[in-house]
Amino acid sequence: MTAKDSLLEALLELMSTKSLSVISISELCQKAGVSRMTFYRNYSSMEQIIIDYHDSLIRNYRNLIRTKAHKDKSISYENVVFFFRYFKPYMDVTRYRYENIPGKMLLESITEFVLEYFDPEEGSRRYYETLSYAGAICAVYLAWAENGTKESPEELAGIIYDRFRSWSV
Repeated sequence: MTAKDSLLEALLELMSTKSLSVISISELCQKAGVSRMTFYRNYSSMEQIIIDYHDSLIRNYRNLIRTKAHKDKSISYENVVFFFRYFKPYMDVTRYRYENIPGKMLLESITEFVLEYFDPEEGSRRYYETLSYAGAICAVYLAWAENGTKESPEELAGIIYDRFRSWSV
């Protein structure tokens, strides 16, 4: 396990019982079994650990969905279910980042991906439809996190799919 992995694991464990704002770098380093020098060699702040981790989750999702996505580039119920299933275990990290750390967010990352995937002409109706699709997925996901993930990924995918299923290229 690398120092970065140890720091991430320790931070996630500490965040399960307390807010990031009350966790000290010394406490984090002790829990991770690394020195403060190691921490500062890898990160400028504890927030950077969250940002890097969240960014890696999004990159991994994008790589996975590229291999799973339907070749006809239409909206697929299965792809929407996959989104909710993939990100459900990371709700706390996503919510924390969304609420507390400025910068590239889930919406921007998903928007980049769907624009790349559907490749609409900028300014066209399809371009704006693509933006609305990305926004709908992200808004529903964040509301789901806030409401305690009571609904299944399949229920939420059904809502998104019913709204956008008529899409085709």
